[in-house]
Amino acid sequence: AASPLTVELQNATFNNTATGDKLFFIREARLGLTVLDLLSWSTSRDVRIDTTDISGAEVWVTFDKEGRSNFAGLHLVEDKEGSAVNFRYESVVVSLKDSVVHFGDLSRKIEANANELSVALTPDKIDAMSNVLRFKFDINARNSNFAYGEGRAENISILAKGIADDTHADVSDLQISSPFGETFISGTITDWAHPRYDLNAESSLDLTQLSQAFSTGTALRGVGNFKGKISGEGENYRVEGTASSEAFRAAGVYLKGANIAATVEGTNSNYTANGTAIAELLTFDDFRIDFLKLAGNVRGTGTDFRWVGELQAIAAKTPSMTI
Repeated sequence: AASPLTVELQNATFNNTATGDKLFFIREARLGLTVLDLLSWSTSRDVRIDTTDISGAEVWVTFDKEGRSNFAGLHLVEDKEGSAVNFRYESVVVSLKDSVVHFGDLSRKIEANANELSVALTPDKIDAMSNVLRFKFDINARNSNFAYGEGRAENISILAKGIADDTHADVSDLQISSPFGETFISGTITDWAHPRYDLNAESSLDLTQLSQAFSTGTALRGVGNFKGKISGEGENYRVEGTASSEAFRAAGVYLKGANIAATVEGTNSNYTANGTAIAELLTFDDFRIDFLKLAGNVRGTGTDFRWVGELQAIAAKTPSMTI
């Protein structure tokens, strides 16, 4: 026998009982349940969660100066063998609408808000060998914002689609749109406790608006394009790909037709890069280099770096000399 039930939740606030930190608020939620084998003589009952509809949720994800999350120390309630009630999630369909996620990281001076958030989760086929539950996800957020230090970006839209389980996610399509440009990402994220990522990325960014919103110390002019792979774990990262710009200006330097192929590895603000840069023209005040090629190694921390390599050019010109 089956027994359909509905559980309603309104104006519920959830906190971390260990720390008292606020986790999330739910304005309204409806859960559709079915009690399986209701009339059997068994002392244990299976309760299947069929639908979860949530409206007006607000979620806080924060990290303090030591990197500790407000979700640290949580212990999820799991079904135990022989318990009176066992919950089953293999057919649950989740809908989240009209919601907001707040993100803050004091150690990295990052703040972000995902507004007008909607999430849809639908069951995928269960892996018969491992009995792992997998869900397709479709996430949308509009009118969102991001802040780093004193810089701030508004009117950001996010679209994400893929399949996830309790250990990893396959992201088939992640799109980020902002006044600075467009970014398209796909790839995998594994181990939610200590996330590792392996992503393919392609982006086109307006460097003029980017440098105005986020103080880079130098005014930038131009459009930059990137295509490549981004991977890493925790504070460590690796970027391998190509970057190009038809025209680029920064602090009196003008670069035309630039193409860079490089690999960058680093931890936080410390980095090492190896690659090759080719450009049609480089000018700096009265100094000019035609059809240059740079190959070498860059090591640095933040904006302080050292380059060691080789320079080739067809011609170099100054007001008093041409080579």
